[in-house]
Amino acid sequence: MGPRGLRLLQLSRALAERGWEVDVLTAYQSPSHALYDATFADDSMPRGVRAFRTFPGPFYERVQRRLSRRTPVPYGESVGRKPTFGLDAMLRALAVPDIMVEWLPFGFLQGHRLLRNNSYDLIVSAGLPFTAHVLGYLLRRLHKIPWVAEYGDPWAFNPNSCLPGWRQAIDRHLEGTLLRHANAIVVTTESTRRAYLHHYSFLRPGNVWVVPSGYSPEEYATVPAIISTRFRLVYTGVFYADIRSPKCFLEALTGLHDLDIEVVIAGPADAQLRASIETAGLHQVNLLEDVPHAQAISLQKGCSLLLLIGNVTSFQLPLKTFEYLGAKRPILCIRNGENDLVARIIEPLQRGIVVENRPECIAAAIRRAYDLWKRGQLDGQFNLGDLDDFTWDRAGEKLHSLLSGIYRSSRTGSLI
Repeated sequence: MGPRGLRLLQLSRALAERGWEVDVLTAYQSPSHALYDATFADDSMPRGVRAFRTFPGPFYERVQRRLSRRTPVPYGESVGRKPTFGLDAMLRALAVPDIMVEWLPFGFLQGHRLLRNNSYDLIVSAGLPFTAHVLGYLLRRLHKIPWVAEYGDPWAFNPNSCLPGWRQAIDRHLEGTLLRHANAIVVTTESTRRAYLHHYSFLRPGNVWVVPSGYSPEEYATVPAIISTRFRLVYTGVFYADIRSPKCFLEALTGLHDLDIEVVIAGPADAQLRASIETAGLHQVNLLEDVPHAQAISLQKGCSLLLLIGNVTSFQLPLKTFEYLGAKRPILCIRNGENDLVARIIEPLQRGIVVENRPECIAAAIRRAYDLWKRGQLDGQFNLGDLDDFTWDRAGEKLHSLLSGIYRSSRTGSLI
């Protein structure tokens, strides 16, 4: 399961624990999808959460098989590249708002049946995919109940978009039209909140909320650590060429062959990443590809140092940031610019080492950490205690407060 699915699962669980009955309307996922995880089946849904899956569309399977080689975009491909005229680029450009648009009629029919046969208080649409926001808008207009649009990443003004200009103009118009009818918007960072208020001046500040992601202390407490006797750096997740590249980190490793270290990367690895590692002779790097979420947690908990590379953009905060906090291990945070949101969290918490994204800085930081580890002094340099403010429970409480306020306003007739 990808970060988006994990976020929605955890927030649904948090709402259910606070008395909400949550019905999730979604599409059947293709096993060929890059983020497919069979361990997150219907029978693993939290108590109080039900999933209703529908036909995703006649071309879904074929499109997913084609695009799964390129989604998520790995280290060797540029996210912010200029649009090309290949078939993949054409598919993405013509699919408005995204490649899940063919699910819209099937999701709408199922959503209409659910709303007609049950008594719901609110609709929450979660994007990606942004098709879900179109669906939320249509159901809100038809059934006249409050609608909240939840965002993991920005839509029309996403700086990493590789769509052509004409398509971005369509997205801006479509998103603006939809959001005029939303009762509230939920984003994950304060910088994204400010951006939405800037781009859509009709939005009221009190209707745009920040609900960050988090980690589950219970999950981290129950999963055993995978320990190594060597100095082990662990990275779990995906590298992205233009927003989260491992280039400088890999260059730093070339000057550390004298250290007895190992690097474990648990996540998709494309051909260019493999070639870069092989060409540089980085035999200490172990590529595990995708692993189950529980195994990723075990690796995080048992490492000497966690590798965290901040995003170049100031909108997104990688979910692994919160997971790493839950692992209670020192973090090597590679800062990507002055506005790096990750560094702004790690540094004040004294959770790890923050360095600039330059090979010499990274190599020096790893060498210092290694020397401390050899003397048994590494952990004592950092605050590795509990951080309740960054849990899923705290994020769920914030979402619960928002939805409860909208519900009460709708009952008193004061909802706008």
